[in-house]
Amino acid sequence: MAAEASSSSKGSAAQRYRDFIVGSAPPRSALVAAVQGVSEAPSENPQGGDPASTSPIADFLFVRQTEASVRRAVVAHAGNVIYAVAHEMVQIVLPYVNKEVGGDVISFSNYRTAVNSLLLFGGVGVGKLADRAGPKVALMAAHAASASKFFLVASATNLRSLYLSALPAALMHAFQVTLHVATLNSEDDQRAAALGRVGALYGIGFLAGSGLVVGVLSVLGFKVVLASSAGSICFMLQQFAMEPFGFHASEVAMLMAYVGLLQIASQSLIPASAAPRELYATSAVTVAGSLLGLGLMPASKHGFVLWLAPLMLSFHSANTALGSLLTFYVPESELGTVIGLSVATMPLSSILAVQAAGHIFKRHGFAAVPLSSAGFLLAASALIFAFGWLPPSEGSEMEVEEVQDPL
Repeated sequence: MAAEASSSSKGSAAQRYRDFIVGSAPPRSALVAAVQGVSEAPSENPQGGDPASTSPIADFLFVRQTEASVRRAVVAHAGNVIYAVAHEMVQIVLPYVNKEVGGDVISFSNYRTAVNSLLLFGGVGVGKLADRAGPKVALMAAHAASASKFFLVASATNLRSLYLSALPAALMHAFQVTLHVATLNSEDDQRAAALGRVGALYGIGFLAGSGLVVGVLSVLGFKVVLASSAGSICFMLQQFAMEPFGFHASEVAMLMAYVGLLQIASQSLIPASAAPRELYATSAVTVAGSLLGLGLMPASKHGFVLWLAPLMLSFHSANTALGSLLTFYVPESELGTVIGLSVATMPLSSILAVQAAGHIFKRHGFAAVPLSSAGFLLAASALIFAFGWLPPSEGSEMEVEEVQDPL
């Protein structure tokens, strides 16, 4: 009996230990399970409702992996971004509307005081509405109030009607209700990140409404064009070194060390200051010229190595300069987001470049790769200049300072 009790005690202790280890282990991702050949049943949702699923949108918004949570968060965020765009556009034209209806500085300050007072006291009311009737009702009320305020501002014909447009501001709390939605649909350990995502997306809408997004998108777009063109060679370097130029493995290693030195040296060529038009033109001409040289040269190892120098120097210096240019068109509070977008242009360009380069090389040979890339870069740059898709060269710092001012 004693032996059986001892054996049972040891067995239960071992079982408890195994249970502890299993309970403490982090959940295995679907990718790991697939690689290991293990099929896992979908996990249950501890909050009830829809079963958990892997959703990149849920990961991006830091909400629960359920269909209902993702749907609520997407609707709230989309409305919040639209609200931010419209609100900032109205704020920009508001002083002109005030002047048009016969107002002055005093009337404008009085209007802003009235709006902020209504916002101050209305926030608590909207919060109570969300608690009693639910965030859905509160969100609909907030967006309806915003739409009515914007309509009243647009239709104002005198100071009295302009002041009347301030009344709906009491319920204009779309941002607040979006925070409420994010809170309800996120786990405790992801709540801070979920609320931060609300602010980040609102900031993007703020930029779009202020018009600064035009300067940002212009630079990001040109970065993608430039990196896609140069990347047809830069991102396929090892492959092209092996075929068609016949580099051995040790020679490829030396080639990559050479490229690394060129990349370091390129940082000394970054201009201290350059207008966007000059930077775009110089980047396009130098990178396209290097690609043309690669395409027109006789096929040899020495020629390949020789023409890589101007391509690497011009591409990497231009890429850094364009990244720096981006930072002048956004307020300091949005620098992280914009720098992240700038960095994201490289993997996006790599996807485009390697696919195009692989198919062109297979069908038409190596020379067609740099020649078609140069043609694409020059044609895209010509369109940018012809249609004036350039960021503003003056006043960017003043615009940023004005946007940083709290409204």
